[in-house]
Parts: sequence; structure tokens; C-alpha cells
Amino acid sequence: HNKLIDDYSLIINGDTYVNDNLSKFINNKFNFDILMLTSFKFLTNKYGAVVCNNELDLVGFKEKKLSLFNYVYSGIAIFKNDIFKTNLTKKVINVEDFYFNDLNYSTKIIKSKSKFIDIGTKKRYLKNEKFFSSLKLPFVL
Repeated sequence: HNKLIDDYSLIINGDTYVNDNLSKFINNKFNFDILMLTSFKFLTNKYGAVVCNNELDLVGFKEKKLSLFNYVYSGIAIFKNDIFKTNLTKKVINVEDFYFNDLNYSTKIIKSKSKFIDIGTKKRYLKNEKFFSSLKLPFVL
């Protein structure tokens, strides 16, 4: 935590792709602990759904089951660095399990309808290989 130089840290899963203008997400200052980007998924049973209240506070997750549509965690979140100072650990953690499931942290949701791809398995990568190979590098929003 002593290497964190600003008030916020952007945490990104390495196995997800979101086609959204992230500047509206990144440029937010806030008084809660975490700001989570969620993505709309239609007809899915592969992802747990993000559950929030009317004020877009995270209240939990629904288990993976077939549903018409859900908002799912897109793999992108902004954390207030203060929470890292109070909860130090030297072990490898899963951010979703360690922070999102601990409702002592205040987490707000931003909902996106932009393209979201989880490429965390070989099967999902191969399914989307044509899309990824069509991207021109360097890829800049």
C-alpha cells in the first residue's frame, strides 16, 4: 500500500474485455469505498448476477442460473486506496470474494450496456478469437 500515490486505484481483470468509454467511469470522485462497472448480459447462466438497490448500492450476488438478462461484474472497478491501508494482506486474493462479498465496504454500481466478453477459459477465447484478431493495435478509446 505504500506504493499507492493517489486516492484511487483502478483494478482490472486480465481476462475480460469491455467496449465502453471508461472515462465516464474513471473520472468519478466518490465518498464510498468501491465503484464497480457492470455489464448487461442477455440469456446467460455462466455469470453470477450483481444485485443492487434503487440507489445502485451493491447488496449481493445471485448464483449462476439461467435468466433472461442480468448485470454482471465486468472485471473493472475503482477502489479508494484507504481500504487497502486498513486491510493489508500479503497473500494473493480474489477481489470479488475479499471485497465485494464483504458488505462492510460500500460499493456503488455503474450499469453498462456495452459489449462485454469474459475470456477466462480457452473455450470462450476461441469463441471470440475472430473478434479479437480484428482489433487494430494499438487499441485506444
